[in-house]
Amino acid sequence: MKKIIIGVFIGIAICIISFVIYLNCFMFVPDEGGMENINEIKFGGYTASEWEEMIKKFYNDTYGSAPKSIKCYYNDDNNFIAEIYYYEPEISEEIHYFYVFEPETLYARGEGSECIDFINGKYLTVKVDFSGNEYLAIGYVTDLTEDEFIEKNFYYTYPYYELEELNLCSAKSKEKGEYNTFVFIPKSKDVKISLYECSINFNDGELKEGKELLKNCTEPLKVYTNYFEETTTPKYCIIYEYNGISKTVPIVFSGMDGSLDLTESKGTIKDISIY
Repeated sequence: MKKIIIGVFIGIAICIISFVIYLNCFMFVPDEGGMENINEIKFGGYTASEWEEMIKKFYNDTYGSAPKSIKCYYNDDNNFIAEIYYYEPEISEEIHYFYVFEPETLYARGEGSECIDFINGKYLTVKVDFSGNEYLAIGYVTDLTEDEFIEKNFYYTYPYYELEELNLCSAKSKEKGEYNTFVFIPKSKDVKISLYECSINFNDGELKEGKELLKNCTEPLKVYTNYFEETTTPKYCIIYEYNGISKTVPIVFSGMDGSLDLTESKGTIKDISIY
């Protein structure tokens, strides 16, 4: 009888110890605020529920309504995923939108080339990677390189064709297809771009600004000019300002290989042309 009682107590003790281990190791871990469910996974420093709230806010702000259900989780390939439902899961299990998050940028990639920054609540259109002291990107685009240029520098096709345009070429040149296309992409709205006609003062070799064509533009811009061949004599120049720094850069082509000659602005302007 005594052995039976001891066995019962041992069994109860084992059950209690096992239950405590289960609570501590599989359900809760202590944190500064008390107890936290470790099933509340994190990605990029944000919990799954925080991501769901950011996604909900993005849909509310963008479309005026939020999905009925949002699920964020890691899949079997360890990718962080967001599933968007416009019906409650118990009514319909149809997934209306599906996003895979990039661990480096925390951007969400959807169908096709769709890319969303849920943290800042905006669709991403331009994918130029500025580095160091680069404040401005310039691209020379031709009919032959246009498709590759768009694929390299934009998440979608339509933002390229909807860029603000400045047409400086004559109707005759545009009709004949005899024009140059340049794309200017500021790093941020803190970068201001101005465009001028220009010439070289042959007395001192200095760049001389002429007619102002554009003033303090802060958005990506497409500029059409009358065709000019590869030359080291500029017809246009840009002045860009950032954090109190102002720099004038002539738009010229290299006489060596026909690429944009940006040597005077090395390190501050990024050439995104396709050659």
